[in-house]
Amino acid sequence: MARLLHLYATLAICVLLDLLWLNVVAVNLVSYPVSYQHGSPVSFWALAYYLVESAGVLYFAVYPSAISGRGRVAAYNGARWGLFVHLVYEFPNFALLFSWPFSLLLADVLWGVFAGGIAGLISFRIGAWLRIYPVSPEVIPPVSRRFLE
Repeated sequence: MARLLHLYATLAICVLLDLLWLNVVAVNLVSYPVSYQHGSPVSFWALAYYLVESAGVLYFAVYPSAISGRGRVAAYNGARWGLFVHLVYEFPNFALLFSWPFSLLLADVLWGVFAGGIAGLISFRIGAWLRIYPVSPEVIPPVSRRFLE
């Protein structure tokens, strides 16, 4: 049950970070060239993407970092996962869609690295708080120990 709650919390983090990107950070930075063609309703496929992204953050970033007990390892692995996921999305769009600019590719990939790192770190802290994996108190800074208690 705790792992499912951890997945839902990570899902919420990933969705909130993308909402921040789409509605606040990149609203005037880039215009998504495909959005006017397909509209922007939330669909089953968007939910499926966020579930895969969240499961990837847990599987590739958070759970491996539990061995070291360090949040910065989760952030680093999350940034790597974000790079991979966003490159897999951006390269086909750039190659196949004529109106997909390189600046959009670059901005989205950099955001993916940042958001993946943040999601990995926050999800790592939530997992420690849920006691999904043991984290030794010696490797957690005193400020974070108070958060986990």
